[in-house]
Amino acid sequence: MIIERSLKKIRKFSKILIILLILIYIKIDLVAMDNSIEFARLPANIPYLHYGDIQWIDYDNDGDLDIITSGQDSNQVKMTKLFINNGNTNFSESEIKFTDLYLSTISVIDFNQDGYMDFIISGSTAKNEYKTILYKNTVSGFEECTQILFDNVKEAVFAWGDYDNDNDLDLFISGEIEYDRREKITKVYKNLGNSMFSEINFIFPNSNISKISTADWVDINGDNKLDLIITRFSRPLTIYINKGNDKFTKHPITDYNCSYGDVEVFDFDLDNDLDIVLNGEVTWGKYVTKLLLNEGNLMFQESNNELLKCSQGSTLALDFDNDNDLDLLICGRTGVRLPATLIYETKLYENKNCELIELDLELPNTNLSRLGDFDNDGDMDILMGNITDKGREILILINLLKE
Repeated sequence: MIIERSLKKIRKFSKILIILLILIYIKIDLVAMDNSIEFARLPANIPYLHYGDIQWIDYDNDGDLDIITSGQDSNQVKMTKLFINNGNTNFSESEIKFTDLYLSTISVIDFNQDGYMDFIISGSTAKNEYKTILYKNTVSGFEECTQILFDNVKEAVFAWGDYDNDNDLDLFISGEIEYDRREKITKVYKNLGNSMFSEINFIFPNSNISKISTADWVDINGDNKLDLIITRFSRPLTIYINKGNDKFTKHPITDYNCSYGDVEVFDFDLDNDLDIVLNGEVTWGKYVTKLLLNEGNLMFQESNNELLKCSQGSTLALDFDNDNDLDLLICGRTGVRLPATLIYETKLYENKNCELIELDLELPNTNLSRLGDFDNDGDMDILMGNITDKGREILILINLLKE
């Protein structure tokens, strides 16, 4: 009898031990699967310029990311600079000379598909001369493509995409071209190959009176042709449907008239169509950010997700935590603290079962963010400005997911 009771106790203890081991195993497995989003801040020791832009670029094709920036410094000196990544998180200023611009926009692209990253830049010189310059990477330096004559603009919007399906990258460009009249242009340039472009014969409505806030090439209707999505000053979000043969049809998406905004197009709900995040300023001091869900047939429904309301910023969709859905980073201007201090904020939202959950992260307050794998570990890091009461700086946020 005593032996039988002892055996029962042993069997009971064994069951408890097995359960504990299973729980420990599950816990360990859950920890291994916990792809929490976390970043480490790294000062880039690169000047944060006003009224300009900053972009990643692997100029020397050595597998790490260099940085190109333009704008004006606190002494109102205009500049365009390339900073070479020397490894060990150190950058040094390149001796390559560029046209110094502010009110500038930079777009990095391998436009001639030779394996080396080129870039296009536009802006104003210190003498208020507007410039649009395409720089070709020649390995030994950058060469200005003087044979390509784009409109000279400031505060430009660039968008690259193969809209005509001929396997090279075409260019959408808009901006302000006349200093005294403030005339605007909106154009598409077809890539002809051999470093040549030709303006297509299509006139965008209101292209000379309304400033473009942002633009992107996306196949919104799934017909394997890139359409053009545009946000425009005091105009509704609009998609120009690519009909082929350099023709587009206008299709307004929403009644929101967002100025100085941004748009990001991505498959938020994993239903194999493209949804839209739109933000900007609808009236002075009133900002919106809306997630518009694609219901097919170019119809969109506003979601209930509450997001950071801002303008003049960046919106980036990326799977930061490698869980096979796209998270969302939003940064931009959220208000004005009198008398004249602009307020900037940054929020990161984790996508959990088609609900965007704001993460409690201390992120830089900025209106500028760029994605790139700075540490070559297979996940995306972020190049960001940081605006504080003590001044401005450029930071690199290292994604610690795979550290």
